[in-house]
Formats: sequence, structure tokens, C-alpha cells
Amino acid sequence: MARGMRTLRLTLAAAVSFAPLYGAMGQSKSFTRPGRTVEFDTGRPLSVSVKAWPNSKSSGKDGSNCPLYGDAPLDSTVSEPAGGQFKLAVARDKKTYTVVYCHSQYVPRVDRDVPNTSRDGAAVIPTPAFMFPATTKTVELAPQLDEAIQRRVVAAFNDLSYLRGIDPEIFDRAMANLTRDISTSSERRAAIVSNFAKTVQAWQE
Repeated sequence: MARGMRTLRLTLAAAVSFAPLYGAMGQSKSFTRPGRTVEFDTGRPLSVSVKAWPNSKSSGKDGSNCPLYGDAPLDSTVSEPAGGQFKLAVARDKKTYTVVYCHSQYVPRVDRDVPNTSRDGAAVIPTPAFMFPATTKTVELAPQLDEAIQRRVVAAFNDLSYLRGIDPEIFDRAMANLTRDISTSSERRAAIVSNFAKTVQAWQE
């Protein structure tokens, strides 16, 4: 009986001593954010530089003309050539972050104030991220750009209008939460989001 009690005490002591370690190791300090890069129009996978930055305000460009959004990126990687897939690690305490995509043959892409409040493993927004070939002859690409802009604007309004129609209260709360999170990096863009919520409502009328 005495031996049994001693064994139990040792087991409990070991459990208590390892509990903080397990807690620290059991949950990563970062969210994993998968994504994918493709070429605009063709949809073929692209291998490009992908970086997650802490700020939403530009701090210049690097030597390869790639935009910077802070002193150092939160994470950086290169998307896979075969499928364009990549993964970023973003600190859990960041409400939003900025993703910058760069390749010498494509126009750099900057996606600011990407939400970081969803579950671990939720994809980067948007996925896939398309990139447009860099060219000095933009006039030749005008028809493609014109169509792309119109299609995406109408699709965005209709998609959001549809979601708001399901439950206006949930939609308004989600937009309010997004406005709050973005305000930590930019009050101006937070105001834009707030006004956009009203625009979506007007689109439904």
C-alpha cells in the first residue's frame, strides 16, 4: 500500500512538473497560413517570393524593387514551381498582416490588412493570388484589365450582398469586427471598411 501511494505521488508530481512544458509545446505561437500563386489569365502555377509583413504602411522597396512593410518580415518563403503552393507562419497575436508577392517578370502584388483571426490552417486571402505579367505595353493589355476589373467588382458586390442577405446582423457584426481589427494598423482603411459595409447594404436595395 505504501509503495502504491509513493508511486502515485511520483506520477502526480511528474505530471505537474511537465504540464507547463506540454502547454508551451502543445500550441504553436503562430498560425499556419497556406496559399497558392497563379498567373493571371492562364491560371498556371507560379514560383514567386512570398512574404508576410507586420505593417500595412509601406516602408519602401528592397534592391529588387519589392515593396517592404516593416523592418523585417514575419515570415518569408517561395511558392512551389509545380503547384504554386506555399505556407506562411503568422504570429497569433497579429490581428492583421500584409502579404507581398514578388517576381521579376510580374507586377508586385501587395495584399494589406489580411485578417489573422480565423482558425489555424485557414488559407491566405485571396487563394489563389493571381499575378499580372510586367510589361511596358499596358495598352495592349487594356481589354484584359478592363474585363477583369469589371468582373471582380460586380462579383464582390454580389457575393457580399448574398452573404448579407442570409443574416444582416451577422454580416454587420463581421464587418464591425473587421473594422476594429484593421483600425489597429490604419484608422483610414478602417473607415473605408465601415463605409463599404453601408455600400453593400445600398447595393441590395
